Amino acid sequence: MSMSVELMPLLARKSGRNAGKYTALVRFEATPGTRSTLISSGKTPDRISRDVGAVHLKSERGHETFGLRAGSAEVFNSRISGFRRVGDW
Repeated sequence: MSMSVELMPLLARKSGRNAGKYTALVRFEATPGTRSTLISSGKTPDRISRDVGAVHLKSERGHETFGLRAGSAEVFNSRISGFRRVGDW
């Protein structure tokens, strides 16, 4: 399976609390408006506190990212229109 050049740096940076549990990189396709929905359901790191229903809005290495907590995962999951395996982790 060939992998796009832009994903190679992501694979090289595998880290985090549960990094050892992941075996594959998956690309999700979401319905239009997903980003706006995540932002409207989100809070910035200084305001997130213990709100498990909020999406955690953050910037990591200059990229906008969304942290899904127990009560906010459905915000993203309900908007998935498809997914595919991109490669081995």
